[in-house]
Amino acid sequence: LRPRGAGRDLRILFMFDPLRQAILLFGGSKARQWNDWYRSAIPEAESLYEQYLADLRSQGELPDP
Repeated sequence: LRPRGAGRDLRILFMFDPLRQAILLFGGSKARQWNDWYRSAIPEAESLYEQYLADLRSQGELPDP
């Protein structure tokens, strides 16, 4: 997502979970970090998503893989 801001380069990384709900995973400004922001943000978002799925499984909302 690219929300509009006061001249800021804000980005929000999201995914849809298996329950078809949008999950906002990671956000921030990528000003002066055009490529580096994605290199650090994507692995962080992936890690957060894996933890989120593990939490859903532990709560019985998703079957084990």
